[in-house]
Amino acid sequence: MDLFEEKRVSPMLISQMQEPFKDDKWIYELKLDGCRCIGYFDQNGTCLRNKRNMELLPKFPELKELHRNVSERTVLEVNWWCFGMASLTFLNFSGAPC
Repeated sequence: MDLFEEKRVSPMLISQMQEPFKDDKWIYELKLDGCRCIGYFDQNGTCLRNKRNMELLPKFPELKELHRNVSERTVLEVNWWCFGMASLTFLNFSGAPC
């Protein structure tokens, strides 16, 4: 069974730091409330799973047609926020960013 069939990839999560990180050479991104999940897409449909591997399409049925935008089996990290912005991180089947 492969990565696509198992559907056990977890989205990247933030980690805790013991001490604040401060460096003028770094730019920080604001934390925006939203949803992060892994999307599995193929010609048969769309499957979105959260960090607990629960299916999200029942909560977001408007995303069920996303698979129409891919031409082959694809695994993506998907992030979206309440004001409509989204980002996608492409992964190959070894789980590494492309």
